[in-house]
Amino acid sequence: MLELSPAELLAPETKEIWVAADTLEEPTPADIIRLRRIAPDLPTDLVSAVITQVQLRRKARSSLGDVANRMLFTAAGLQQSTPPATASRRARRLVDLGMTSVLDVGCGIGVDAMASQRAGLTVTAIEKDPVTAAFATVNLEQQVRNDDAVVGTLPLCDATFFDPARRSQNRRLMSPDDWSPSWSWITKYGEGRPRTVAKAAPGIPHDRIPARCAAEWVSLDHRLIETCIWFEGLAAGLPRRSAVLLHQQSDPWKVGEESVLGTDDESQPAPLGPVADWILEPDPAIIRSHLIDTLAERIGAVGLSSDIAYLTSNHPPDPSWAQRLKVLDEVPAGGKALRLELRRREIGKVEIHTRGLGIDPTRLRRSLKLSGSGPLHHLLLTRVAGTPTGFLVQPDSPKSKIGS
Repeated sequence: MLELSPAELLAPETKEIWVAADTLEEPTPADIIRLRRIAPDLPTDLVSAVITQVQLRRKARSSLGDVANRMLFTAAGLQQSTPPATASRRARRLVDLGMTSVLDVGCGIGVDAMASQRAGLTVTAIEKDPVTAAFATVNLEQQVRNDDAVVGTLPLCDATFFDPARRSQNRRLMSPDDWSPSWSWITKYGEGRPRTVAKAAPGIPHDRIPARCAAEWVSLDHRLIETCIWFEGLAAGLPRRSAVLLHQQSDPWKVGEESVLGTDDESQPAPLGPVADWILEPDPAIIRSHLIDTLAERIGAVGLSSDIAYLTSNHPPDPSWAQRLKVLDEVPAGGKALRLELRRREIGKVEIHTRGLGIDPTRLRRSLKLSGSGPLHHLLLTRVAGTPTGFLVQPDSPKSKIGS
């Protein structure tokens, strides 16, 4: 997107373009020509930038709600923004801990800072990218400081929140030391100012989390969102490791009921057992936080294989904890035997899910050469006690998603 200022994008003479562009789902080249004719005196790049903003606002409404209608976005900023419910939960905890102000470092387009404002916190926001900082100033209705936290002097607030940039030129930065600010820099900062909380990638290695911190792996509707790391000064009352399972409300900024599983200790490996009536795939936050064994103990389940993130039980747990798959029957795990068995059952359509076998579901589906128009069946291929095994399963809800 062209780097035009908020003043240019929101100038009175652009109003007709905003209104007209919002009536178009996906503007065609002909549509863009017509939009340019509405305001022929406007620069072409300005018209194009307004159209892009309208499209980003439309995309943002699904996650941010109506507040998106007054915001400005960069594509990268929207992609990396925190879901409002997750941001609101973090802000609420800061208030509960007695914080009255927060320094938001790397505020992006401002979603976390907006959640802090809504919670009653006084926010000081800093953003390294000048365009994003200018847009966040509009979104927050307060000045956002355009500065590099690493080289600048950071102001003092009751608490500090870091959301380091984890992408560069549309490329995901896998190493925490490549983030901006780097994870090493953030942890050093947190040692000096322990009332610090940081948002990290869900895949951050456990050994990169400082010993006195509490780490929360957070999911929203079974979609893994982030790792929230509370440094020592804000970690009171939290387990060393926890999985926080949130569920989307009709108001995207509202924090609804949550399910929390946590421990301060290393869990004992769950016992392995034969396949029962249900196969359970724990929420991804539970998997990433290495709390599968803790969940197994809580719900009375056993594992299928020591290195596979599936549990099994005759008594399915609350669906908040895991996707529940009713076991219909056992079938061969692949090859000609599987093909013949599916044909014998007159199964013509299968959705294939695998874990721990290195199987490409698309290639396997082609090799099965099934035909027919019957109902869709779910085929789960995994290991049981180390042995490749197949199952026909039925998710307990049409919305259930089986990992692969």
